[in-house]
Amino acid sequence: MSLTIIRRQLPPWRKRPYVRPAVWPLPDDFEHGDRLPRWLDLETPLGRAIMRGGLRGGSTAAAYAINSAIFAAGTAVHTDLVAIAPAGHGLALTEAAVSFDGVSASAVPVYMEVCTSTQAGAGTGGTAPTIAQVRGRSTGGSAPTASGSHTAEPTVLTRVRSWYVSPNGGLMIYPLPLGREIECDSSAGTTKGIAMRSTPPAAVNLQAYFEVEAVG
Repeated sequence: MSLTIIRRQLPPWRKRPYVRPAVWPLPDDFEHGDRLPRWLDLETPLGRAIMRGGLRGGSTAAAYAINSAIFAAGTAVHTDLVAIAPAGHGLALTEAAVSFDGVSASAVPVYMEVCTSTQAGAGTGGTAPTIAQVRGRSTGGSAPTASGSHTAEPTVLTRVRSWYVSPNGGLMIYPLPLGREIECDSSAGTTKGIAMRSTPPAAVNLQAYFEVEAVG
């Protein structure tokens, strides 16, 4: 026994051509006709990155790598690196790193801090860090300045992140998540810089770097 299925066909004058809607329906978390979600704050680094197209592979914001000199840190608190914003814009810290050349497996870990700085006092820096632009070459943002290997501490520093790192060949690379960067004002603001400082229990050599982006 065979089964034949006959589909009812509409006459040509009853068929309706497909018409693409003028506005495609968007998810509930988007404003009607708006390509940006309601939760997106355009004043945050994430919002700025989306607006300038930075999420599509490449950033138009000027970004700089700041590398400290190798620093013989003694057994006291030392500011290893300070990134200082220029007059035209603030800075956002996108990555921080520090490494040590210790060889003792029993060495006590080094207390590390990332701070903001008012630069009320510049302190006394040693060998100047090197600064190189790494992204955003189409923009005319001003480069930051920097100091490091301090023998007298800058002021006023406010701790915002802290952790312990082993000095026994220790390496810490801290990439800050997009939208959660640590920021400072321009040099005309209250918080003018971002700093890293260390408190080694025993003398050890270290080297640090920051990567910062121009914001504001």
